[in-house]
Amino acid sequence: MPLETKLELPPVELSELEKKAAGQIDYGNFSVDNRIEYKLLKKQEELQQFQKKAYQAEYYPSLSLSANYSYNGMSDKFDVYKGGSSTTAFWYDMAAISLKLRIPIFDGYARRSKVNQANVTLRQIGRMQEDTKLQLGSAYENAKLSMANNLSTIQTQKENVQLADEVYNTTQSNYNLGLANLTDLLNAETSLTEAQNSYNQALLEYKLAELELIKSNGNLKTLLN
Repeated sequence: MPLETKLELPPVELSELEKKAAGQIDYGNFSVDNRIEYKLLKKQEELQQFQKKAYQAEYYPSLSLSANYSYNGMSDKFDVYKGGSSTTAFWYDMAAISLKLRIPIFDGYARRSKVNQANVTLRQIGRMQEDTKLQLGSAYENAKLSMANNLSTIQTQKENVQLADEVYNTTQSNYNLGLANLTDLLNAETSLTEAQNSYNQALLEYKLAELELIKSNGNLKTLLN
């Protein structure tokens, strides 16, 4: 994506995000086959298998058949293209058929070395696939854990907002009755604002964790629909 491309994010209501976070988490179905990194390794393995078969095919005898046909004209004058009896050209045709049998006997173990090298490459790709599976699986589990932790944080921050709101309302009532000073009221208002900001931040972190989970599932393209 070019850097100058403008991103348009769909509007998300805070209430909708809160409702979704409060419900049961849907982690989706994790499949490593959905990830581009793993697909590339599988394609490399497939191509390397074809390369190995090509090396092995060099052990087999090969039989080829070829044929050609030509028609030539010769003359001591430049009247080759004149038709009829006025031309002095002598025309003749020529045909040939060849059959070629190739039997590999000894090539200094070159073919065997190529096959062995192809086997080594296949083992390397297999090891890379295993490592990629572990990494992608770990990313998926981390995303699940992050979502669960953020859900717990959302619930805690929501309780903090309710508590800060109760404290602020009580302090405001006491201030109106002359039982609390202005400093107490400002401190309660500041605490309420901080609790609300922490709650909104927890909702944001949950959404980011959800995005990371979608990425680990290899389903980022679904967000384009």
